[in-house]
Amino acid sequence: MNIKFQIIPEDNVLIHKLIGNFDIEYVTRYSKFIVQDPNWNKVEKMLTDIRELNTQKVINNLDIMNEIRRDIYRKEYMNVFLVDTPISTAVSHIYQNTLKTENFRYKYCSTLEHTLKTLDLDYSESYAEELLNSLQNTFVTSK
Repeated sequence: MNIKFQIIPEDNVLIHKLIGNFDIEYVTRYSKFIVQDPNWNKVEKMLTDIRELNTQKVINNLDIMNEIRRDIYRKEYMNVFLVDTPISTAVSHIYQNTLKTENFRYKYCSTLEHTLKTLDLDYSESYAEELLNSLQNTFVTSK
């Protein structure tokens, strides 16, 4: 698994792209890492691109994903998942529903245009796609 990311503090947004086979340990390490970033306190929105993620193992890890959201991220923000397949849509929907009990704000969208609108980001689609394809950081860790 690979996560590319960038915090854009002036827009209060964290953009990250999850790539490859889902790995809950990797996601946990990334989550602990990203909240240490000096700009984390400015994040009010997240764009989570899962179009290149194999989401099949996510469903078996929803409890841990909820713990990560509640215990590591520990702040209010809007997270929008950018999806493009029936399985990523279904997994995002199920995850979103599990978080409703804790009033966390999650959505999923199948178009970049709707994702940007939902996050109230004043980016053109082409600019946003360029950002997603050239995120400045890659999370690297050893087990």
